[in-house]
Amino acid sequence: GIDIEGDSIGLITYMRTDGTNISNDTISDFRFYIENIFGKEYLPNEPLNYAGKKAKNAQEAHEAIRPTDINRSPEKLKKYLSTDQYKLYNLIWSRALSSQMEPAKFDRKTIIIESKDKNNIFKASGSVIKFDGFLKLYKIDDESNDIKILPEVEKEAVTLKEFIDEQHFTQPPPRYSEASLVKKLEELGIGRPSTYASIISVITNRGYAEIINKRFFPTDRGKLISAFLEKLFTKYVDYGFTAKLEDQ
Repeated sequence: GIDIEGDSIGLITYMRTDGTNISNDTISDFRFYIENIFGKEYLPNEPLNYAGKKAKNAQEAHEAIRPTDINRSPEKLKKYLSTDQYKLYNLIWSRALSSQMEPAKFDRKTIIIESKDKNNIFKASGSVIKFDGFLKLYKIDDESNDIKILPEVEKEAVTLKEFIDEQHFTQPPPRYSEASLVKKLEELGIGRPSTYASIISVITNRGYAEIINKRFFPTDRGKLISAFLEKLFTKYVDYGFTAKLEDQ
């Protein structure tokens, strides 16, 4: 627990789970908080249920990770937490609460700009937010967001401020970050919430890869060991073989 005014208080539920269930009492508390703080328009008519969404090998003996008391907002507790503790608690608190809020609503639009002689046409396709919904509380970072947000614009003449002439080439898939690596492990059925951190630690601590700008880059040692294992122990480094071991 965290020491708060002389008492040791547990701020979140059991953390080594990937369960998606939340108790009915907790959902009622969430809904009451949303209606009172954000307004009725942010509250769905019925509680949202994510019970059917689970990863392979999911450990669901416990509730989803959530704050033990939704009224303990991150700002109220900030003075009691370290920087990392605050960031983590804010993430858990905001994601848990936003899971019971109305979805965001977008209008799909294409902005077209033409020159007077119509010889030059520029297009930008994306979405315009019509209702922010859960985004009012939980902002999606650029890495996990595949929605291109466009500004609200009116049909009017525009002035050219700068023309940037750039050539773009097809880019390879981005290297794994810690978050995207964990997501891939979940998809492959490898590991569990209790082992993801140790897997990442082994990769970096043993010098198989280094993290540069939050991305994994294989070292010479990592490349050499990977080539060695793939050539001589193909069966044992196969994703399917590893996933089957998880089931046994």
